[in-house]
Amino acid sequence: GFAVCRINVVKHFIGQATGFSASCRLSPAELLALQKQQRYEEVCEAWPCLEDFTLEAFSAVVDALLALDRPEDVGLFFYKAAVNLSHLRPNLYQSIRAIEQSQAPMTCISIALQEVFRNRDPLDERSRQELLVAFARTNDEKYA
Repeated sequence: GFAVCRINVVKHFIGQATGFSASCRLSPAELLALQKQQRYEEVCEAWPCLEDFTLEAFSAVVDALLALDRPEDVGLFFYKAAVNLSHLRPNLYQSIRAIEQSQAPMTCISIALQEVFRNRDPLDERSRQELLVAFARTNDEKYA
């Protein structure tokens, strides 16, 4: 069961097994509109269909994962973005800050930050520093 779930999550992030067709293209504005409508599953499914991967769209997916109570998927999402979308890497620190300031339950925020920490290898120095600051602000002594 768990392995199948994880495989589906990975397929989801690489663009397979989504409700959107492989040929569809969405603008970041359309993804943000889904977020405003609180259609969080669709936000996550729309990510592989984007015509332009922006930091705002990336942050919307992170927010959707938190809203769906899926903080364990946030670290993998950061890792894949940092590796495959190098233009986002210098600004990922902003999304780390957004996790810390999220309205999600503190346990969800803590798990998300810990997952980003576990997948921190491709992050730049500024993002790593922001991660440490986020741990300190959330009183996570083990990681701070």
